[in-house]
Amino acid sequence: MRQAIIKCLESGKIQEWTIEEVLSEINRDRSDMWVEYDEYDWRSGWYEWCEGQSYTLVGVEDYFFNREDALAYVKKRNEDWGDNLIGWVEEREGKWFPCFNVWD
Repeated sequence: MRQAIIKCLESGKIQEWTIEEVLSEINRDRSDMWVEYDEYDWRSGWYEWCEGQSYTLVGVEDYFFNREDALAYVKKRNEDWGDNLIGWVEEREGKWFPCFNVWD
């Protein structure tokens, strides 16, 4: 399932949204004449209508645009999983990837 990693600007909380949830945010409260964005053009719709208002897009699917947001995501995952997860980030070609080891 494709995901967008969103940061709430008010709380600073990192959230995982499905593309369907992103589309719902982009397309909500529009007039009857509105042509809805879809899974192919959602990024342009996000940047045009949503970015910087209440939320900011910090990553897509499995990478982040900056190290700080990637680390915040890893920290949240570590808190959710407790002692069964070790996480870190790696930079590749200007993108930050969260990495994890999980054990029982």
